Formats: sequence, C-alpha cells, structure tokens
Amino acid sequence: MLTAVTLDTIQTAREIVRQSARKTPLISSHSCSERFGFPVYFKLESLQRTGSFKIRGASYKLAKLAADPDSPRAVMAISAGNHAQGVALASRYNGFQATIFMPENAPLSKIQATRSYGAEVICTGQTFDEARQHAMAWLDQHPVTFISPFDDDDIIAGQGTCALELLEQLPELETVVVPVGGGGLMGGMAIALKALKPGIRIIGVQTEAVPSLVESWRQGRLIEPIPRPTIADGIAIKKPAQRNLEILQAHVDEMLTVSEEAISRALFYAIQYKHMIVEGAGAVGLAALLEGMVESKGPTAVVISGGNMDVKLLDSVINKGMNDNGRFLIFKTLINDSPGSLKQVLNLLAEHKANVLHIEHARFRSTIPLNQTEIEVEIETRDAAHAEAILAGLQQAGYRTQQL
Repeated sequence: MLTAVTLDTIQTAREIVRQSARKTPLISSHSCSERFGFPVYFKLESLQRTGSFKIRGASYKLAKLAADPDSPRAVMAISAGNHAQGVALASRYNGFQATIFMPENAPLSKIQATRSYGAEVICTGQTFDEARQHAMAWLDQHPVTFISPFDDDDIIAGQGTCALELLEQLPELETVVVPVGGGGLMGGMAIALKALKPGIRIIGVQTEAVPSLVESWRQGRLIEPIPRPTIADGIAIKKPAQRNLEILQAHVDEMLTVSEEAISRALFYAIQYKHMIVEGAGAVGLAALLEGMVESKGPTAVVISGGNMDVKLLDSVINKGMNDNGRFLIFKTLINDSPGSLKQVLNLLAEHKANVLHIEHARFRSTIPLNQTEIEVEIETRDAAHAEAILAGLQQAGYRTQQL
C-alpha cells in the first residue's frame, strides 16, 4: 500500500492539530432518529476554523514543514475553496507564504476568505483540473512546496483526527457516513475508525455528477469520469489518487452517490429544520441519509464536512426548497384591462391568506387579446395544499391560470 498512515500517525497528528483546529460539536437529531429508526448524530465540521475539516490536514502538514530547516518557507496549493482556506490559515500560523490556485468559477466568498488569511490567490481555468494544470506549470518555475488536498500522508493523518474526536464523543458509534472528494478525510477517518473499532461500518458518499472515487472503488482501478456541473464543488475531483483509493478499498464498507436534487433537498433541510448552513460538498452524507440510502441499526454519525456556502447559492437553495415544499406559487392569468380588475384578483388571494410577493403586467404580446392584460403573480403559501386551494379558488372565480 502506498500510504504509511496508521493509528499511531493520526494520534501523533492530533497533538499538533489540536493547537490550530477546534474540537467540533457532535449533535443528536431526534427527528431523524425517529424517522429512520436508529440514533442519528451530526459531526459539525462546518463549525471548524475556516468552515471545514481542511484545517486539520493543512495544520499538520505545515507544522511538519516548519520543523524541517531545509524546507522552503513558501507553499502552493490548488483548491476549489476549502483546502485553500485551510492551507492559507495554517501557513499564517507557521510563518509560510501561501500561493493558492483556484478555478475561475470558485465561489467568491471562498476566494475572499482565502485572501483574508494572507494567501496570494491566482484564479485560472474553468475546473479544478484546469487550475491544476496551470498550477503545476507554475510550480516548475518556483521553489515552493506543493500541498496536495488529499494525495499526501500528512494531510490524510491530519484529517483522520476527526475520527478520534468522534469516537470520544460517541464510543457506541456503529456507522459513519462521510463525504468523499479526493478521499483525504474519508481515508484518514477510516484508518483510525477501523483500528479502534474494527466492526464499525463506514460509508462514503459522492455526488453522482463526479463519482470518481466511487467508480474507482467499485471497479478496483482509477477511473476518471466526465464531470458534470455540481453544487458540491468542493468534492468535484475528476482525477483521484492511487494512495486514497487503496485506503478506501481496504477500510470502507460501502460507497454511495447522490443526485444534485438530493443534495439541494438536504441543504434546504439543514437550513429549515436544523438551522445549519451547509455547503453542497458537506451535505452529501446528509443527502444519502434523507434519501433512505443509509442502512444502520445502531448509532450513526453523519459528518457535515463544510459550511462555506456561497450567498448566491444559498438564495437559490432557499427559493428552490420553498418552491418544492409548496411555499411559493407562481402563476399567470388573463384579466380585463380595466380599473379594478387586478384588485379583484388580489382580494381573492387575500381571502385565501396568501402573501403577494411580486406582480408583473404584460399587455402587448401578440397572444394577448385586446382589452385584456396578462399578469404573472408570485405569492407565498403555507404548503402545497394551500397552493392547490388558491389555484382552485381562482379557477372557480373564472380565471384560467397557468402555474409556472
């Protein structure tokens, strides 16, 4: 096996990591426990420094480099966001200058956060892999140390410290569900968990848009699928590494993929019912749970690996979630183009206790009869049944509506 990471390595890493990283909360979920028939807990790495677990591996790696007098005091990393922030902050703690390459479409919030920790950020390429190509060309011309986001024993050992905390917080743990991108977190946690509790069940989850490690794990060789757009950008790793694959094959019991729709539903669930801000990559384990894909009989922990959600995406997730849950209704209908006609519609909506959010008029389309106008109305509703009752009331009043 390519890795030399053991339980001893991870325990050694913890003594260093705890100087920079927080011990994150483990919270129980009564509603999920009742729904699925086994105790459910969430390990909130979303509340970690920099908003994700990445500070664990980065702080251990940078501390080891700092102890090496021959190591250059400059590092470079490639990241869609969370690894960037972890390396940037760990570099500041250890006196290194960090240069971070990020895809041009990386969330602005993650770019700004990385710069706020003192790193130089170079945005290039449309994907992680394109950014990686540019970064490697740059690396050939600069005397710095490359910090891999997952293909590195020190990174893996640092990420594995999360598992030590988890078992201390919940010794009776039987199943763990972990997001998977490049496999650094999954690998480190799996090594520690299986060493301390061999019978524990470990499940990894990826987005089906970029299922590189899932397919590699299933086929027993490295697979590079054609990536599709995903809201789980933090785990959109097209090219996995042999080191991480070998660890997962040796220690992981099951690998799952979840759809983009499932991830979106999980994000909305976290906001609406758990009052948690979770990014797409951090929510894939939760998505698998909510979709009924996780089989367990005993205490189960879902790792929420990151909370760095872009504000624009947050707005989209909330709007989509509200719409999917019948909390928004958008419809259009024709009314007479005369005083009082719009008021009649509004009175009807008021009778149904609907809150009007937005109205648009369209008079001059070729499909609209003379002396009529088309209105498009956006309203807030209580639930799907309320929305259906409003549409039925409009139809009964003589309005031909089209739901949008």
